[in-house]
Amino acid sequence: MAKESPTTDVITFDLKSVFSVPRLSSNVVFHKRQLSVYNLGIHDCATETAYMNVWDETTASRGAQEIASCLRKYLTSNGNQGNKTELILWSDSCGGQNRNIKMALMLLQLVQDPTMPYTTITQKFLESAAIVFYRTIRTSVIHTYIHT
Repeated sequence: MAKESPTTDVITFDLKSVFSVPRLSSNVVFHKRQLSVYNLGIHDCATETAYMNVWDETTASRGAQEIASCLRKYLTSNGNQGNKTELILWSDSCGGQNRNIKMALMLLQLVQDPTMPYTTITQKFLESAAIVFYRTIRTSVIHTYIHT
């Protein structure tokens, strides 16, 4: 959709698994304190370009405010290009990071910002594998019951 519509931006974003540094193999050293490093990946579907936001636990945590801050920085830096008026955001449905009031308020503020081109922002969530699996099983059971 991002490539087909000249007025729509589509991006996906996801917080990758936490990685600890230094990477240690010894069990004795493993239990010593390691530094947690976070990486939020943002993918622009139109240009097929990925942007990585990397920070460690001494800078910030990995909650809703940090995710919203990274997205806001990306959108204010890259979102003013062309005549894009609609933004679609895809992410997982993690409530602590993506599906919350802090994210909604940040997106509302972007729509109201006169320096931003967006008049519509839609946030969409991918379904988790457990939900898809449950629905598949439930549908299979229903079809089996109906057809027998």
